[in-house]
Amino acid sequence: LLVPSATHKAGVSTSLRPLRNLRIDSTFNQLWYTAEEQERETASNIYNRVSLQLSREWGIRIIEQTGVISGVEDPIHNGSIMFTWLKSPGTAAYIGSTWKIEEQEVQEQIFFAKYTHLFWL
Repeated sequence: LLVPSATHKAGVSTSLRPLRNLRIDSTFNQLWYTAEEQERETASNIYNRVSLQLSREWGIRIIEQTGVISGVEDPIHNGSIMFTWLKSPGTAAYIGSTWKIEEQEVQEQIFFAKYTHLFWL
């Protein structure tokens, strides 16, 4: 049975380019959820991404995301780091790691690698 509810959401986002090869993106979202005859619940999310182009071929990207839910003591953290090598469009390699931290402990960590090559005929 679905209960009537009201949901409100607000957010703000910004992108900075302090250097030609550096980009910083940040987003903050806030959600208010009120089910009929119940107390309001809130959730917020902060997302940050830093991209640094070291050279024409080499780059690095770091992402950090934090989620906070009302009634939950510890926030949830997600993150990743990825190194990129781009030889030409269609030929690239990626290596990195992602992780999830809950209750101040690493709950999940994944390592990955990917290589693509575009063949011209």
